[in-house]
Amino acid sequence: MASSSSTLLPPFRSISLPSRVHPTSLELEAALNHLKSWQISSASAETLQHGLVGLAEMYNSLQDFMQSSQSQRALLQYQNGKLVDEALNESVVLLDSCDAARDALVTMQRQMQSLQSALRRRRRDSSIEAEVAAYLNIRKKVRKEISIRLGTIKKLERKFSCCLTTTLDASEHDASNVARVLREASSITISVLRSVLVFLSMPGGKMRTSPLSLISKLIRMKSLSYEKGQDMVNEVGSVDLVLCSLLGHLKTIDPKVELQMVQGMLENLDVRIEDLETGLDCVFKCLIQNRVTLLNIITN
Repeated sequence: MASSSSTLLPPFRSISLPSRVHPTSLELEAALNHLKSWQISSASAETLQHGLVGLAEMYNSLQDFMQSSQSQRALLQYQNGKLVDEALNESVVLLDSCDAARDALVTMQRQMQSLQSALRRRRRDSSIEAEVAAYLNIRKKVRKEISIRLGTIKKLERKFSCCLTTTLDASEHDASNVARVLREASSITISVLRSVLVFLSMPGGKMRTSPLSLISKLIRMKSLSYEKGQDMVNEVGSVDLVLCSLLGHLKTIDPKVELQMVQGMLENLDVRIEDLETGLDCVFKCLIQNRVTLLNIITN
């Protein structure tokens, strides 16, 4: 699945909330504007982790903002509460996407740790190959599931792009400002989650029959990435690449050098996955809390 290495958030207008709406409006404004400047200059797990941390911080500010009776009245006033109903429907997609990313990471990590154990024990070549094949099979299933989720979230993203260019009613200034905040918060969430899904869907390529060493293959891919000005592989894709190359070549490679390299890459990916899981867990809880707040607004 192709992916862009320089994915910018959709163009947003600068948020400027009237202080009379809620005293935490400046804090929320800062959180939103910070995330708008967030971009993926390289499709790395570290960049995504920063995005997830910023997203959780934004939702903490948004919760305080939406607890205000003034903000809640404005949301109910705007289009007779239609925006709240839409936000509730959209929250289901966001929760499903976040949960799918978490499940993918947990599944990958479980199989990856089994592979790491086989490599550390230096068991028979056939045993290591079986673990490698099992991990690559998991990755294939993950990419298939993520592809479905990406299709759903991209539809929602296109919808929000249209919403954000829609002129809001100037006669309902406060309500319009609160509505824009909610829309932009959702749009930013979509962009960050889509970026995580793209990260997980990046394939490592099929290079099992190439005579090049694992190290040479990785260097070649990095070189091509630099020449094309985009990342063709990330931490996930790099591991896919070397594991595909490992299959059928365990007897011909230098185990002292190349198996150690594979172990190092797996250890690094394991740490990155742990960080992303933590970030997604925080975002998932924030999304649940936000949904509860929206439900309370329409039921109270």
